[in-house]
Amino acid sequence: MKTRLFFTVFMLLLQGGLTESPAVAWSQKGIDAAVPCPKDAIQHYHEGMARQMAMDFNGAAEEYKAAVAIDPNMLEAWSILGMVYHAQGKLIQEKEALERAKQLSQTKAAEMDRRAEELLSENKIAEATDLWQKAKNLDPELDLASAHHRLECITGAMANW
Repeated sequence: MKTRLFFTVFMLLLQGGLTESPAVAWSQKGIDAAVPCPKDAIQHYHEGMARQMAMDFNGAAEEYKAAVAIDPNMLEAWSILGMVYHAQGKLIQEKEALERAKQLSQTKAAEMDRRAEELLSENKIAEATDLWQKAKNLDPELDLASAHHRLECITGAMANW
């Protein structure tokens, strides 16, 4: 599970997942400046990465915890926090952080599945297929059988048209 989760986080980083944190809209609604915004969470996340690379696991853990305190839906921070806890030998905290990351990845995958269905209904087949693949990468247990069936029906109908 850890390897799959690490790969998922790595892919999110490559796809620019951090710039699309679910709580970004929160900061765009004019919330009081005294309230930490998700940009602060991203800053803590990046500081955690720097400390982790320097083998400062205590400092990294503190930064990742600060990031998820600001943005509890930051999948990337929860995932790597779990890995840092593993490096520290904190197995209970590791399990809790990785469970939270798994819940978030499943939720995000389900949201992507719903959006892909919308794209398919708009006849945006390539975009829908791409989004389903990303959703499947996030949650390999996601059941996409009905999506594949609908996609086959639509592409088959288009080929016969």
